[in-house]
Amino acid sequence: MMIKTIEEVIQAKIYDACIRKGIDRNNVVIDDTFNLIESGLFDSIGLLEFLISVQEELGVEVDISDLDPEEFTVYSNLVDLLSQHTSR
Repeated sequence: MMIKTIEEVIQAKIYDACIRKGIDRNNVVIDDTFNLIESGLFDSIGLLEFLISVQEELGVEVDISDLDPEEFTVYSNLVDLLSQHTSR
């Protein structure tokens, strides 16, 4: 089994959200500034479910309760945050 990078895990889950929302994934550009909430793909509950799913797949646990929301809603910040908790 091939181990996915943090970026691959996050991107795959974003594209899964596109499918659920009926959005053509080719119209979604995931760059460093991509915002999970502002994109319209996730509401607050959906974001929490997304974060739990990503953490489970990566085998990490990150307490976001004391973080600035931008630390986990912006793609590059989320990658950096998760990178601090895993070796992928």
